[in-house]
Amino acid sequence: MSLTWSSKRKLNYFLVVFGLCLVGAFILIWPYFNREPTCFDRKQNGGESGVDCGGSCLLSCRAENYSLVTLWSRAFPVDDGNYNMMAYIENQNRESGVARINYEFRAYDEENIFLGRKEGSTFITSNDRTAIFEPALLAGNRIPARVDFNFTSAPVWLKINREQRNALSVSVQDKVISSVFENPKISANIVNETLINMKDVDVIAILYDEEDNVINVSKTFVPDLPKNSKIPIVFTWPESLGKNPTRIDIFPQVNIFELGQQ
Repeated sequence: MSLTWSSKRKLNYFLVVFGLCLVGAFILIWPYFNREPTCFDRKQNGGESGVDCGGSCLLSCRAENYSLVTLWSRAFPVDDGNYNMMAYIENQNRESGVARINYEFRAYDEENIFLGRKEGSTFITSNDRTAIFEPALLAGNRIPARVDFNFTSAPVWLKINREQRNALSVSVQDKVISSVFENPKISANIVNETLINMKDVDVIAILYDEEDNVINVSKTFVPDLPKNSKIPIVFTWPESLGKNPTRIDIFPQVNIFELGQQ
C-alpha cells in the first residue's frame, strides 16, 4: 500500500525528529561512558593497580603494604596504682602511612583479671616507628602484668613522598637527666629546622637500661613549634626510676598529614 504525499511528509518529519532525539541522547550519554579515569570512580582503570588505588592515586592499595607490627606494649608505674601504657609500632612501608587509625589498650594482672581499657586514634608515618601513649590507667592495688594492644579499625594507606618526609626535620638536642632516684627529670630542647610552623606535637621519651630493656616512658606536649625555632621541653616522674638509664630516646611525633593545614 503506497503512502499519500501527506503521510510521507509526516513520516519524514517523524524520522527527522527521531534522529535529532537520538543525537541529543548520544551527546548526553556519551560522556558517561567515555569518562576519563579518576581515583574516585570505584573502578580499576587508568594506571591503577587496584580499585581507586595505586598508580597516580593518593590511596595506596592495601595488598601492596605490609601490616603494622606491634613491637611491644606495656604498662609503666607512675604513682599510687597509676600507670601509663605505651605500644611501640613499626611501619615497614617506605612510601605509605595512615592518617588516622583507631586503637585499644587492655590491661590484665598476673591472674588475668581485667584492670582497664583505653582507646584512641593516631597517625602512622612511613618507614618509621610510632609510640602510642595512653596515661592514667588506675589499677588500684593490682599490678598490670600484661597489656594487649590492638588496632580497632583497618588502615587506609596513603602515599607519602620524599619531599613530605624531608619536611619532618625536627630533632631533640641537649638531653640532661637528673635526680634519677628521687623525682626524676629530663630536660632537652626540641628543634624545628624547617620553614613550617608546627602545632600540637607530642614528644615521647623512652628510657633503657644497660641490657636495652625499657625502664620507663613519658610524654610531653608542644602546642606551638615555630619554624627555625628551639623550644625547651621537660619530662618528670613523681617516683624513682629504680635504675639509672644508659640510653634515652626522645623523639617528636609530627603529623605529616596535617603539615599543610597549619
